Amino acid sequence: MPALPQNTEDRLRRIEEGLRLLAGRANIRPALDEILAGRVRIGEGGTLWVEAPSGEPVLATGLYAAGKYGVYAGRSDGSGAALVIGGEDAEVRQMIRIFPRPAGHEAIVMDDAFDDGWLGRPWIPYPLPTSVFATDWPSTTGGSWGAVSRSYAPRQHSHIVVFGSAYADAGTTGQMRLVINGSQYGPTVAVPSGGFGSLDWRGPLGAGAWGDLLTIEVQCQRTGGGGSVYAHLSELYGVNS
Repeated sequence: MPALPQNTEDRLRRIEEGLRLLAGRANIRPALDEILAGRVRIGEGGTLWVEAPSGEPVLATGLYAAGKYGVYAGRSDGSGAALVIGGEDAEVRQMIRIFPRPAGHEAIVMDDAFDDGWLGRPWIPYPLPTSVFATDWPSTTGGSWGAVSRSYAPRQHSHIVVFGSAYADAGTTGQMRLVINGSQYGPTVAVPSGGFGSLDWRGPLGAGAWGDLLTIEVQCQRTGGGGSVYAHLSELYGVNS
């Protein structure tokens, strides 16, 4: 059947219908409160900013004023930053920094700004050097368990690593052990006559909380002979589980 010519009124009606269809589709928008697939891209200096109802920023990621890109995570109670990546001065290399409450305190954990692969804070003490001569170590002639050395430290980890040595005079035998807050940790070390014994142990500290004060003792006793039993620790530190 040949196509019939359309008059001007028919053509205008079709154009109006097409415009209404386009206008309706333009007003159909996807949900703006969820992303079900794909990714959100923010580039060219853009920033994602999330804040609590109080107005406190809790998350920001994007371009810092110093020209670096990074991440800011804050506390909604107004106590300042918790984690900052990239917020340092322009001449300093990008670091990861963790901050304590309240606002205004310096970072308590961060990597080194100038030497890659190293910790910047906290500063962790090294064991103090001790005498290499066993007879200079703390000692006892007692026949029952007693502390020959003692220290105190706040608990920071669930496990510890310990290494120590003990020595007994010729003709004398003894034992050595590590005691923390009245409980023994690790094995009892036998010390032979005129020889050495070693305490080499890694294990859990048991129940407790971060910051608990630990009383750490090296204890010895003489089990035979008339001489002295000597002992010291050369390694003691907290580790992860």
